[in-house]
Amino acid sequence: MQMLDWESYLRPSAVSAAEHKAISAAAFASQKETIGKLCQILHPQSVVCMGAGHLNDIPLESLIAGNADIYLVEWIDGVAEQSFQLDLVKQIEQRAVC
Repeated sequence: MQMLDWESYLRPSAVSAAEHKAISAAAFASQKETIGKLCQILHPQSVVCMGAGHLNDIPLESLIAGNADIYLVEWIDGVAEQSFQLDLVKQIEQRAVC
């Protein structure tokens, strides 16, 4: 499996969407697990994810299960659009669903 560097994270055109998801999941697994544990302990009502990127390190399942309001913020041009193109985030009834 290909290693994930900054450029391939931001511009994953060199690999398929499925391969990019697998590479990203492996690269961010530990961080996602740690944040998920914090969510279970702290039970946040609202979370702002600054630099949300492709949502690789955000434990959406834990946040959704806890009924937290989730705000995704991205400042790098094109990353949010790529998340929609890679089916990481979908528009359903005018709402973003992960």
